[in-house]
Amino acid sequence: MATHVPNVKGQKCESKLTNNISKMYATIPVLLAVLCYINGVPGDFVHDDVLAILHNRDVTGESDLLAIFYNDFWGVSMQDSTSHKSYRPLCVLSFRLDYYLSGGDSRWFHVVNIMLHALVVFVLTQVCQNVLKMSSLATLVATSLFAVHPIHTEAVTGIVGRADVLAAVLYLLSFYMYTSAVTKSQLERDVNDNLAESASASFPAKQLIRVASSMALALAAMLTKETGITVLGVSLVYDLITSRKHVLKWLKPGLTAETKQFISRVTIIIITILSLLIMRMAMMNFEKPSFKHEDNPASFSTSITTRIFTFNYIAFYNFWLLLSPSLLCYDWTGGSIPLIKSLLDHRNICTILFYSVMIWSCWRCVRKMFLDQSAVEKQLHLFLLSVSLMVIPFSPASNMFFRVGFVIAERILYIPSIGFCILIAQGFQILCSALARFKSIFTAAMLALMLVMAAKTVCRNQVWESRETLFRSGVRDLPQNAKVHYNMGNFLKDEGNKTGAEYHYRQAIRLNPFHPSYHSNLGTVLSNVNETKECYMTALKLLPDHKNSLFNLGSLLIDEGDSAGISLVQHSLNKDPNFIEALLVMGKVMLRAKNFSAAESYIKRALDLNPHRPDVRFSYGYYMHMTDNLDAALQEYQHILALHPNELTSIQNAASIHSDRGNLIEAEQLLKRALNVKEDCEDCLSALGNVYIRMGDLNKAVISLAKATHLAPNSTKIHLRYVRALKENKQREEAREHLQHHISKFPQDFLAIWFAYNLSMEENRISDAAQYISEAVNIAERENNPALSYLYKEKADIYRLNKDLDGALKYYEKSIEISPEYEEPIVNIGSVYYLKKNYKEAETYYQRALAINPHNQLARLNLKKLQTNMKMT
Repeated sequence: MATHVPNVKGQKCESKLTNNISKMYATIPVLLAVLCYINGVPGDFVHDDVLAILHNRDVTGESDLLAIFYNDFWGVSMQDSTSHKSYRPLCVLSFRLDYYLSGGDSRWFHVVNIMLHALVVFVLTQVCQNVLKMSSLATLVATSLFAVHPIHTEAVTGIVGRADVLAAVLYLLSFYMYTSAVTKSQLERDVNDNLAESASASFPAKQLIRVASSMALALAAMLTKETGITVLGVSLVYDLITSRKHVLKWLKPGLTAETKQFISRVTIIIITILSLLIMRMAMMNFEKPSFKHEDNPASFSTSITTRIFTFNYIAFYNFWLLLSPSLLCYDWTGGSIPLIKSLLDHRNICTILFYSVMIWSCWRCVRKMFLDQSAVEKQLHLFLLSVSLMVIPFSPASNMFFRVGFVIAERILYIPSIGFCILIAQGFQILCSALARFKSIFTAAMLALMLVMAAKTVCRNQVWESRETLFRSGVRDLPQNAKVHYNMGNFLKDEGNKTGAEYHYRQAIRLNPFHPSYHSNLGTVLSNVNETKECYMTALKLLPDHKNSLFNLGSLLIDEGDSAGISLVQHSLNKDPNFIEALLVMGKVMLRAKNFSAAESYIKRALDLNPHRPDVRFSYGYYMHMTDNLDAALQEYQHILALHPNELTSIQNAASIHSDRGNLIEAEQLLKRALNVKEDCEDCLSALGNVYIRMGDLNKAVISLAKATHLAPNSTKIHLRYVRALKENKQREEAREHLQHHISKFPQDFLAIWFAYNLSMEENRISDAAQYISEAVNIAERENNPALSYLYKEKADIYRLNKDLDGALKYYEKSIEISPEYEEPIVNIGSVYYLKKNYKEAETYYQRALAINPHNQLARLNLKKLQTNMKMT
């Protein structure tokens, strides 16, 4: 009889081929994960990235490392009433490391996010193959779909989505470690089936280590993103499914060793969940975070039916986004999902169908598992686990347990989408097996679906490239959302496009007229001061303590010279002691009042809060400038320019210091640099013209100032400086014509008229001087100008030059009527009386002048001359 010899070589080749195919199936999704997101690397920090990273001292390294574990995700103390209560120290720690290594380069952050996404895909592959025992094809479909799904762009390309991606890594590792404890326990039980029951009654050490490791990873996942704790729920479901026989035995007397181990694992999970929840609530000081109506309108509804209908529809809509991610948006607050207030709303049909299918399917699976032992276990297990992986991590965002601060947030679907992708892969596998002859069609359809999704992801990455692209996409995709219009308005305002900003602010108010920030920000872009005040007042009626409105209205009143504005700005500071803009305004107010110690206090507080903000550094430099500490001021301006070379105001102020010190060449260079930054800067052109005047280069001065006058047709200061340059350049006729043209446009411009008077006097044009001084006096009388006494004296001088002694006497007397101790017109009255031969009155006024100032030489000389003449007569 022939002996059968096994083909060992053939078996090895087959095993090697299987391994190679398995590795290929594991590699393809990882490559897809990288390739689909690689075009997002050049993207800037946008939206939440700015607050969570660039403005977070815990990330930039300005705070102590341990502060990360006391502050929330945004760098605010967890004990602070304004805290968002999002405690994610491990994610913040990763941001801090990235910031340290890259110097704050956004590209580095993007690369790390993509690598983490690829790592999630790799770990998911291991879970699908080794834990869920899925076929290679089903694993490839599930992981590839997860790798390219466009719902993940907010989590992967949006940098703050790091919390969800990193948590997913730890989530899957925790689940993997727990399942290994369960499966190893079952394997050891099978191997030791013939041993005495008492030998296996204890909890095995290796199993305990694996369970403990799983709990530690769950803690790490929770410290990365709050939903990380839900992995314990998924692990519990897995244990219940795979150890369901022990669940039934639990209800009977005489527990087996395996049942006791199952009970021990479940007990550890429950204790861990309770401990982590207590720890998390303690970090929040057992206080709930506060949210605004706009964040989650349904949760503020007084109707319980509205809340139930809307919350359940939102759950369905999240599933729909996984199924059909055609409409995506970075913000789903406000009116993105209108409230469902009636049972007759057609959207309820979608909700009912969704829940009916889910509940029926799950019930059918559970029933078969526990009652029908002949059921196909693998498919039932996989279905229940995929549903668990989809539902349990989503549950904290469902409003089922507590109010959340959003309607829909795409990035929170990152972990739940794992279960969704497994569910789709399982369905694909069943279809291919049941309808084998159509397998090629199903495969082609799946490839087409993944190609479409990958293309959508690549396009969606471009949306997150910059603030502008992101905000424009929001307006395009969800025009019914007030928040996206508000964000677009903020962007356009920052870009200097006030007209566009006004349009979007008004759209936001149309959609939600009860949000104070919309009214407040609209006020900041309006040119009409009364309308601006009305906007701020409306905001304060809606919310009397609205910080920005208090600040905006206060700043406006301060600029108008109304001291009531100071208390409003101070009130905004009382609401938020770290309000940098308010600190700077108060510092500026104190500088104007010459209260330098108070100014220093405000500005240094701002400096401590954010030493890198250009406006803060500038305010400190300006404080030094105002207190004549010019070296320190110049050093501060240079520091700003080293970090922000195009910071215009710092360039101008540095040039001003150099100009004041006579360093005209340095001043010229800085002002030219300023004009490279902003070629239409009229103040820069005017200052440069002044430097040229002092350098004696009058032709350049005239050219520079002529450009400035065209850019600033209403600026008296610039026009008068131009007239001065023309005069000194011997272009007297052009100087007079330009000055007269300016006065004809602004006949009530006191400074221009006064300048014209002085120029006429210098050129001995007495008749022109008489006209200008009369106009100046008329304006001063209407405005109650404090210089009116001096102007009367000047007008009297003109009368005197024209030999009109009565006119001169009239205005000299008006002058001293306002200023009784003004010596010059008193002496001049004496001189007029002298010319009129009224020596007694002349002597009286000379004596009056000397009583005010015994050292007045002109009065003494005139009195002596008068007394001599009186003796001779």
